[in-house]
Amino acid sequence: MSKTTDSDVAVIIEAKRPTNIGEMITADNPNKKAFHELILYYLNERHIANNNQLKQLEVTNIYEWYIIDANYFDKHIYRNTKIKRLLRNETNDRKDNPWFYEEIAKIVSKSK
Repeated sequence: MSKTTDSDVAVIIEAKRPTNIGEMITADNPNKKAFHELILYYLNERHIANNNQLKQLEVTNIYEWYIIDANYFDKHIYRNTKIKRLLRNETNDRKDNPWFYEEIAKIVSKSK
C-alpha cells in the first residue's frame, strides 16, 4: 500500500462529538447512526470506488474508540445480499442518506 495523496483509503473514521450520545455506538448497542454512516462510507469506498485496500473502520467520540477490522465488514456487510440490494436501491432510485440509515438499522437489528 502506497502512502501518497492518490493512494486508496485504508482507514475510515466516523467521529462523533462526545455530547452526541444518541448517535454514538456502544458495546451493547452498535445499531446507532454512527454505525449506519460507517456502513455507507464503507460501501461507497468498497463498491463505488472499487477500493480493496481498506484495513480498518473506526468509530470514536474521542473518549471511546471502536476499531473494526475491514475483513469483518467484508464478510458481514459487503457480502450481505440484503445490504447489497439496499445499496443498489439507494443508487438507482436516488434515495437520500437518512433513508439508507433507516433501512440499514432494520437489517442490523434483525442480524443481532
